[in-house]
Amino acid sequence: MAVSVDASPLHPHAPPGAGAGTLCAAFQRTLAADPGAPALRAHGGGRALSRTEYGRAVEELAGGLAGLGLGRGDTMALLLTNRPEFHLVDTAALHLGAVPFSLDPGASAEWLEDALRHAQSRVVVCERRFLEVVFTARAPRVEHVVLIDGPPTIGTVSLDQLRCRAAPGFDFRRVWQGVHPDDVATLVYGTAPDGRTLAVELTHANLTYVMDACHRNLPLRVRGACLSHLPPAEPVGRLFAHYLHMTAGHTITTVRDPEDVPAAVAETRPSWFAAGPHTWERLRADLQGRFAARPDATDVAAALDAATRRVALGQRGEWVGASLRRLCDAAESEVLGAARSELGLSECDLMVSTAGLALDTQEFFLALGLPLAEVYGSAEAGVLTTLPPPGGIRIGSVGVALPGTEARIAADGELLVRGPHVMRGYRADPGRTRAIIDPEGWLHTGELAAMDEAGYVRAPGGPRAGLPVPGAVPDPNTRQRRRSTCRSRTP
Repeated sequence: MAVSVDASPLHPHAPPGAGAGTLCAAFQRTLAADPGAPALRAHGGGRALSRTEYGRAVEELAGGLAGLGLGRGDTMALLLTNRPEFHLVDTAALHLGAVPFSLDPGASAEWLEDALRHAQSRVVVCERRFLEVVFTARAPRVEHVVLIDGPPTIGTVSLDQLRCRAAPGFDFRRVWQGVHPDDVATLVYGTAPDGRTLAVELTHANLTYVMDACHRNLPLRVRGACLSHLPPAEPVGRLFAHYLHMTAGHTITTVRDPEDVPAAVAETRPSWFAAGPHTWERLRADLQGRFAARPDATDVAAALDAATRRVALGQRGEWVGASLRRLCDAAESEVLGAARSELGLSECDLMVSTAGLALDTQEFFLALGLPLAEVYGSAEAGVLTTLPPPGGIRIGSVGVALPGTEARIAADGELLVRGPHVMRGYRADPGRTRAIIDPEGWLHTGELAAMDEAGYVRAPGGPRAGLPVPGAVPDPNTRQRRRSTCRSRTP
């Protein structure tokens, strides 16, 4: 049984970048809609860059990169942590029709060299602390290293120098308007089971479709906020911060230290917040500790118990009695509303966890009145493959196929998906691409799953038995290996 989810028209109040076709067109629409709005800041740093300032920096950096010879279809590797410069440089490259992609700075020099060779990158952008590994891994085609912090060293160009190196006659508007939806926008690097380097090619059309599908599922507030706290090499971090800003205009706050995430959430009050199961478990433990330390801890526990029982009944489709409703109303006014505000999640329209979220952790946040949804995605399917419909979060399910896409379960229990979000293919590897995308366009995810008649997908159960699908990881217990592959669920 294949379940197809219709793509309804975009919401009449959709953000300005929705439906743009390319990420650079979405970015430019967003800038024009509200030039003075805050766009980009660092947690604990100074004031935010406005959209106008962000746009000016992107134009100057694009000119500098073009002066280095970067153009349409060329790749540019980034070894950066979460910081504003990542967003500036990556967006500048996109406006040239180039292909910026992130690599894990913690990877071995040997692996980085292999990835740089595979991508044939001529330009690498990095932080000063990663210079040694960059020069150690430097592939023959690398001609330029851009240093984003501090003065340049021998063999590097500083970010300030880059902003002043536009080639004479560089026409920024003409260049970005020439970017096509079918152009590759980024690469997601990993390692195949046989040890070969593997890179997923995602186009502008893939990524803008996923963002538009999010807007269809949940109309986004125009002046929201989001955190950039996941490593840039993790595609879900790019999706729910970097690309979300381009289409929705949410103010990005970058967080370099994972230990600062709870404080950044409380300060930023994000409209959307995506994190891995570990972060949600940590936030839950932190809040439970605060509840236990309160003088009225017993009353708080009773309020949470009532709210949890209401969630359980709702998940089973059972009636919530009048007495329980009264208890929950009291819990809302006396405990839950304040708890949401204290966490910084009271303005959150959707909270997303990647697959692997503990059921009791999800139930805890739903009891608090917070819409925590578990989702599933792979790089090959545009990073985000499933999402619950509005008001339709189900504990233990990763939601339904994105609007305008299809999902079905094969005879052997493998999850198959089809739609505009499916990757263009593996870079320079047509054989592996044909092995994973069949002639009818179905992407074979390599994940075991179940699906009910309403299209809800139960959390994928890991790679299927038998021969591994290209890019899949045969051992689901090897978390570090799963994180380093294209087809892994993000952390």
